[in-house]
This record gives sequence, structure tokens and C-alpha cells, in this order.
Amino acid sequence: TNPIVLMFINLINWFSWFVSITAVATGLYAGALYLTAKGDPAKTASASRGLLYTIIGVVVSIAAFSIKAIVKSFIVY
Repeated sequence: TNPIVLMFINLINWFSWFVSITAVATGLYAGALYLTAKGDPAKTASASRGLLYTIIGVVVSIAAFSIKAIVKSFIVY
């Protein structure tokens, strides 16, 4: 196959794994912030933003994995 296509697939694969791992780490951090907030509105708001970013990261990661699968299905190895 075309080396440019393989490079594109590898780049999407790397990006999707990076975003997935970062989203999990952000989710864990936001959960820890919620647990340690003790009713502090600033910490609770920060944890809520962290969870929002986690959800966005997971959606982007799923989209990247989907794009990779679609590209692979159209390209014959």
C-alpha cells in the first residue's frame, strides 16, 4: 500500500491512544478532586470541568478509532 496512507493510519492510531490515555488520567484526577473538594465550590467546578474534558476526550478518541477503521476498510492491504 501507499506509505503515505500507512503513515496517516499510524498517526491516527497514535493520536487516538494518546487521547484515550490522557482522558482516563483526566477522569481519575477529576474524580480525586471531587473526593477532596469537601464542598468547596471552586474545587467542585474544577472537577466538573475535568469530567467534561474527559467526556470530550473519550468522544474524540472513539471518533479517531472509527476514522482509522473506516480508512482501513476502504484500503486493501
